Amino acid sequence: MSGLRANALGLRLVSTIGVASAAPGYSLAAALGVVALAAGTGLPATLLLAFLPMAGIACAFDQFNRIDPDCGTVFAWVSRAFGPTWGWLTGWTVIAADVVVMASLAQVAAQYALALFGCSAAQHPLLAQAVGVGWIAAMTWLCSRGIAFSARLQGALLLLELIVLVVLAAVLLRTVYAAPWPQSAPPSLAWFWPGNLSARALLDALGVAIFLYWGWDTALNVNAESHNPQRTPGRAALLATLVLLAVFLFVATAAVAWRGPTFLAAHPDDALAALAAEAFAAPWDKLLAVVVLTSAVAATQTTILPTARTALSMAQKGVLPQVFATIHPVQQVPTHATLWMGAVSVAWYLALAQLTPRVGAVSLQALDLLVAFYYGLTGFACAWHFRRNAATPLLFVLRIAAPLASGLALLAVMAGLVLWPSGAVEGVGPLAVAMAFALLLLGFVLLLAQRRASPAAAFWRGR
Repeated sequence: MSGLRANALGLRLVSTIGVASAAPGYSLAAALGVVALAAGTGLPATLLLAFLPMAGIACAFDQFNRIDPDCGTVFAWVSRAFGPTWGWLTGWTVIAADVVVMASLAQVAAQYALALFGCSAAQHPLLAQAVGVGWIAAMTWLCSRGIAFSARLQGALLLLELIVLVVLAAVLLRTVYAAPWPQSAPPSLAWFWPGNLSARALLDALGVAIFLYWGWDTALNVNAESHNPQRTPGRAALLATLVLLAVFLFVATAAVAWRGPTFLAAHPDDALAALAAEAFAAPWDKLLAVVVLTSAVAATQTTILPTARTALSMAQKGVLPQVFATIHPVQQVPTHATLWMGAVSVAWYLALAQLTPRVGAVSLQALDLLVAFYYGLTGFACAWHFRRNAATPLLFVLRIAAPLASGLALLAVMAGLVLWPSGAVEGVGPLAVAMAFALLLLGFVLLLAQRRASPAAAFWRGR
């Protein structure tokens, strides 16, 4: 037993956590222009293509969760398939990815918070860093107040986020048909077919599009706190990926139709703000800034959840220090793991801010490699674990074919971003590649240290 609050979340709240963790508003703001730069009018096709491996990995998560609803998710499941070494490294990669993205989330939250008061984060970097640290601290405190409170807050923030994104897309499409710009064009089915994209453009675009969907797996990390832990989280994850696909396709199609991909590509750092500035009259254009801010804040909160619960699962199996296994007696959350996640995220954010002014870009590029690694490894683990337990055609697809194909696709994207980094988009820069591989190497060093510190743990013997 994990000791977490059982039966606290139903399908709606678990799905909310999965969608909110992907942060559709923040993700579109950060990535829409970059994908448009690579894919052009093939932007919707790229988003549709990137969804396919996400759906296959979501099937792997669902099938593993049905037999082992462990809040450590991929740490526990990869251990089942490939043994403790790969399982520990996978758990570490989840923690590392969540810490890496916290720097980008904190910077975006600070940037939009200051912009609402007419202040530039670029002109006041120290103030922006202070605001970013404040957001991380506030979200850490909220996560320590209990899972039900956190999930309800996510629901309110997500509802506002989705309403504004849908309204924005509807306004853009209405303009295309009622009062089009010279660059406007009605949506075409050709935009949804990737056959016209070069391999270089497709790789660049997919590398960013995978980041757009990442986060839905948080729905599985709260399995111990869900109704029907074997079924509800997996269904919620699949539902979350479908909601994300619908929102991303709707907004991307409307944006390309309104002013064309050239307009989006000209604003790679925040295409949504550029769209809102011309589509909405003042002061309504500020509403989208509020949405991106709340989206980044919500993602900051939901990023803390899987990290704390992965650390909890690892500590309860004796392969992380026991302080991470502490459960608050009233709130029933992993208190120390949550607080440590917040503290490490603050340290990482401040250190990265001193190293490079492009905190967000470097973080997201390194994140792509880490996510592709642990998602892909989970797909391989599912196919291997269930290789003798897929008696029906449906089970063969859900347990072997879809996870294996998705894992291979993610491995190909990861290899391509490392070996073929040049192109229309900067792709994965040297600093991002070095950061991702340094974190993986650090995980291996910590693995060896933990083996020496807890040699008697049953986990190391495959139990």
